[in-house]
Amino acid sequence: MTLTNGPEPYVPDVHPAIKNLIPGYLASRRQDLAKLDAGMANSDFLALRKLGHNLKGSGGAYGLLPISQFGAEIEAAALASDLDRIRAAARALAAFLPRVVLPD
Repeated sequence: MTLTNGPEPYVPDVHPAIKNLIPGYLASRRQDLAKLDAGMANSDFLALRKLGHNLKGSGGAYGLLPISQFGAEIEAAALASDLDRIRAAARALAAFLPRVVLPD
């Protein structure tokens, strides 16, 4: 799994018209982390697949391609019933979210 997740800040390339939407989007993704934990605790691969699919589809619209990458990994891992891969992608997502810095 090669997902963008280093220690440096991530500045999304986003249209100024949606810049003010990003904080709310990120808050929702932090809530998704709890949903991922619950899905993993219950081995609810259907819920995990849906959540991954939604992440995959939404990240790029906000200039946050890594979120789409994490989502794609979660979706694929859920289809394979692979909790270890889901757990790794969820940890990467959790580490990525605080690194997002809005452009000036």
